[in-house]
Amino acid sequence: MITIIEEIIINADRQKVWRFLSDFEISLNANSFHKQIIIPNKFSLTAENPEFNIIYNFGLGNIDMNVKVVSYKPLQYIELLKKNNHNSYVGFEHSSKYELIKNNQFTILAYSTIGSFNFKVQNIPFKPILINAIKTELIAIKNMIESSDDILNQIKTKITAT
Repeated sequence: MITIIEEIIINADRQKVWRFLSDFEISLNANSFHKQIIIPNKFSLTAENPEFNIIYNFGLGNIDMNVKVVSYKPLQYIELLKKNNHNSYVGFEHSSKYELIKNNQFTILAYSTIGSFNFKVQNIPFKPILINAIKTELIAIKNMIESSDDILNQIKTKITAT
C-alpha cells in the first residue's frame, strides 16, 4: 500500500480553489497519468452516486478506471475513489482527497492518496514516481488557479454605443 500526503499554498480564497477543483474536466487534467477524462453529460456532485471514468496510463499502457465521488463538503474537501475496471496489475487503485484549509487570504491545498497496484513488487518502484507526479500536479493546479486572475485582468472590454 502506498500513502502520500503533500500540501501547497495557493494565493486564492477557498471559493476560487473549490470552483476549480470541483470542475473535474479542468482540474483532473493537471494529473500527468490522466489521458482522458470521461464525464457523463448529466454529471453532478449532488447526484446520488456521482461517478465517471478516467483513462489512465501509469507507464504500462492505457487503463480505464471508474471514479466515484465518495465524499465531499463544499469549500472543504473532495474525495475520489478510483478503481480499475479490469482485473489486472496495470491499474493503481487508489483514493485521492483534496482538502482546502483556510489560511488568511491564501488556501492550503492538502492532497493525499492511498492505493496499490495490488501487487507489492509494482508498488515499490512506483512510489517515487507518484510523489513526483503529485508535486507536479499540485504546482500545475496552483499555477492554473493563480494565473486565472492575470488572464481575466488582461481581457479588455470595449463597449460602443450603436
